Amino acid sequence: MTNTAQGTFSRGYRRHLVALAIFGALTLLMTYPLALQAAHAIGNYGDPLLNAWALASNAHKFVTHPLDLFNTNIFYPYPATLAYSENLIAISALTAPLIWATKNPVLVHNLALLISFPLCAFGAYLLVLDLTGSWVGGLVAGIAFGFAHYRFGELGQLQNLTIQWLPFALLYFSRFFRTQGWRDVLLATFFLVMEALSSLYYGIYSGLAVALFVLYTVLTARQPGSPVRQLKTWLRLAAASALVLVAMALIAI
Repeated sequence: MTNTAQGTFSRGYRRHLVALAIFGALTLLMTYPLALQAAHAIGNYGDPLLNAWALASNAHKFVTHPLDLFNTNIFYPYPATLAYSENLIAISALTAPLIWATKNPVLVHNLALLISFPLCAFGAYLLVLDLTGSWVGGLVAGIAFGFAHYRFGELGQLQNLTIQWLPFALLYFSRFFRTQGWRDVLLATFFLVMEALSSLYYGIYSGLAVALFVLYTVLTARQPGSPVRQLKTWLRLAAASALVLVAMALIAI
């Protein structure tokens, strides 16, 4: 890597860290005093406790009976009771090690809630930065998306805060149309599946958003490219769609 390239990479890396620091500080400030009381505080005795239980149940089943995930210890003798609410599988996959280490589902629930704010903001920041090249524009977009007013009315519902994967999915679909690379389309697919397994509602909305984005991009492409290039594009998009549909079908069944 040349000195010029190293300098460009270093400046970009530092700008990302500055943005993350701003988003982190805003999270602590705008959710105060939750971070100080995360080990024992809960917003109310409804959905927060239900979601903390779901995280704990999933973490337990991951290491005991992973193929029996949906049969839980509530509403006996009814089966598949995890499906009575949001299953939070993707969130649980990320937080399970913390559950195992701390034995404190309330703490882990609150950490997942808090981290959703900077992740939402950072995803929107990266998306707008990639589309416009403007660091300030990305920062403004990150703050607007990550700290939107409605999110503070949903603090009791973790699944309604976990929409951070959508901007990452859009980011990599956008890059895919420039690179045609498997890496970008697979990352986009991964983030879309993560969204669907974090919140089924947001999975549906995100699928519609991505479909509209892809349709718009295809219809407005200035240089459609060769037939071979177009075929590769559609085959990779079809593969991505199939992966998302398989993941969703398994959960839906």
